[in-house]
Amino acid sequence: MMAHPTRERWTIGRVLKWTQEHFAGRGVRTPRLDAELIVAHALDMDRVGLYVQSDQPLVPDERERIKALIRRRLDGEPVAYITGVKEFWGMALRITPDVLVPRPETEEIVEEACKLYQSRATERLRFVDLGTGSGCLATALCAEFPMAEGVAVDISEAALDVARGNLDTLGFANRVEMRKGDMLDALHADDKEFDLIVGNPPYVTTGEIEMLAPEVKSETRVALDGGTDGLDLVCKIVENAHRRLLPGGWLLLEIGSGQDDDVSDIKPGVGLSFSGFRRDLAGIPRVAKWCAQRRL
Repeated sequence: MMAHPTRERWTIGRVLKWTQEHFAGRGVRTPRLDAELIVAHALDMDRVGLYVQSDQPLVPDERERIKALIRRRLDGEPVAYITGVKEFWGMALRITPDVLVPRPETEEIVEEACKLYQSRATERLRFVDLGTGSGCLATALCAEFPMAEGVAVDISEAALDVARGNLDTLGFANRVEMRKGDMLDALHADDKEFDLIVGNPPYVTTGEIEMLAPEVKSETRVALDGGTDGLDLVCKIVENAHRRLLPGGWLLLEIGSGQDDDVSDIKPGVGLSFSGFRRDLAGIPRVAKWCAQRRL
């Protein structure tokens, strides 16, 4: 077992190094990043400060806070739940166990939206964010499109509270309406004028949930479980999105690795056409795209 630093060696730098090595030895996938985030959170400083003040000794209370957070991480709790913060699209979002932790792959949806609507960056754009969770997609779209307004949907009132708080903190609350409900069913009958529908619906198969990494498995199950084949909600969205999109509008959904063939076979609603995938940095088809036909 790795020894703790001795009392006279309890400086920020040495504790950071020990924590990183301890995480690596226990199989944590990103030991350096996790160590930096946890130690910085415990000491109420940013990650740069850890290195600037690496020779600063720690008092007993600080050491105990760090050890308590290390134990939580090793028990499988996601770092974002421990620190209460996760960065997405360059913005710090508040995160609680009521929402899925935003991931870099989901930023591909924003990248694709920027590509599709680059000529409308300063024009009115109406969007729907399905299963908003932390509100990460809604906040990013508001940040990229100054005239954008939208509806953020989630089945969880607790998740909507988190999203509402993030939108408010970032100054976007007056541009996004919160709706509680099951994906598209949360929209009103006359909500048919949207340019863009985005979402990161649950796409993990029910049988795979227990095989996920501990930190992922500990996240809110309703945001992970996509049913027997992982595509229950994806299919429902694709089959009904045409009723909500303007001609020329787009539906962008994050999907799981290896689901591209099945997703491309989904029969969309009338007037909606499958338009391929956007790949993530690993080359995996990550964002499935459908376009609503333009009227002649």
